[in-house]
Formats: sequence, C-alpha cells, structure tokens
Amino acid sequence: MSTAADEGVLNWLRQAHQTTTWTTSVCSGSLILGAAGILQGKDATCHWARQRVLATFGVNPQRDKRIVRDGKVITAAGVSAGLDLGLWLVGEIAGRPRAEATQLCIEYDPQPPFDTGHMSKASTRNKADAARMMKGMISARAAGAELTAGSKVLWTSVIDRARRKSAAGSQSFGHGWPGLSLTKSASASASTSSPSSNRPVMNTLRPSTRSKVQSYCSSFSMGVILR
Repeated sequence: MSTAADEGVLNWLRQAHQTTTWTTSVCSGSLILGAAGILQGKDATCHWARQRVLATFGVNPQRDKRIVRDGKVITAAGVSAGLDLGLWLVGEIAGRPRAEATQLCIEYDPQPPFDTGHMSKASTRNKADAARMMKGMISARAAGAELTAGSKVLWTSVIDRARRKSAAGSQSFGHGWPGLSLTKSASASASTSSPSSNRPVMNTLRPSTRSKVQSYCSSFSMGVILR
C-alpha cells in the first residue's frame, strides 16, 4: 500500500493512462490504479485478501473472475492470474494463433495437485492457514508501514468521495461503502480538509460511521480480510 500512497507514482499513472492502449494490473496492483482514480465506477478484481479494500475506491469488485475487462482497463486476480492475463493480452495484440503458440512455448497447462485456489473452494482451515502464512511474509515493521500507508490512502478516498457527494448535494457515500454516511457538518468539513488534517472531519462523523472507517483502516493489515 505504500506505493498506492505515493503521489508521484499516482500522478504518473494518471498521465500514462490517458494515452495507453491497455492499462493493466495483477494481484493487488489494482489498488494502486484505484488510488489513482482510474478504477472509479469500473468492474475490477485483485487478490482475494484485498477485495474489500478495492471497493473503497468506488470499484465494483468481481470476486469470481480471474481477468476483468472494463474498457481498456484489465485487472487480474492473485499473482498466478498474471499468466492468464499475459496470454489474453498476446491474443488481443497479436491474435489467437500467436497466443496459443505462446502458451505452448511456456507449456502452460495447469493441473494443480490441490483444488483450493479460490476462496469458494477453500475450507475454513485453508483460509486461516493462508492468513497466517501471508502475515508471516512481512516483518512487523513492514506491516506497520503498510498499515500507515493504507490508512492514508483510505482516508484520501474518504475525503475525495465526501467532496464529490457534497458537491452533488448528497450525504451518502453509497456504492462501495455500505452503511457509510456523513453528517452535514462532516460533508462541509471534508470539502475543505486535506487528508493530513482529517481530525476535524473524523470528529463530526456519526459514531457508526466512525467505527466503519476505523474498521476499513484496520482491514489493510495483512491477512485480516477473509470474507
């Protein structure tokens, strides 16, 4: 999430996206596209552990698809879906015969020995084990940095959405933020506040909304999201 909080990277993405033929991402890379505003209102996917976070950027998460196309934006699920996306792009750019030949060249004929590669197929134990494994992949220090960056990205998304809804005369965040709404004073504050001065806005949120925001913030830590 630290990359998704890097304004230099986000600005570059916004500019590059204007002239790309395809704008693509694999795994949690779609969170960076989301933070850049590229996925607003679009269908997209990412790694299963980040689907809930993806929705906070105004995205329509497609949890059961490995590749999602919405216009020229193509997103892929977890890291292994990158191979599927690569072959799909070869087919779009060079044609099906070249894509099929490429698949044969890399001998891509997946026949996994186990069938737990999707959340719908995984047992409760599989999910718990996967969460522990991912949590152990990064140090406590790195996890703290990611949580800090994720919270910053999330709050920026909250502010941006509040500004849009306030400008439209609406008090509800709606899509992507179920049950989340601002009081009138919060909407007014959000329209002029920056993420770095979010305390006044936080204090004017309804208690239930404040709790929801905090819950979303905490969901950035690795392995928490198991829905």
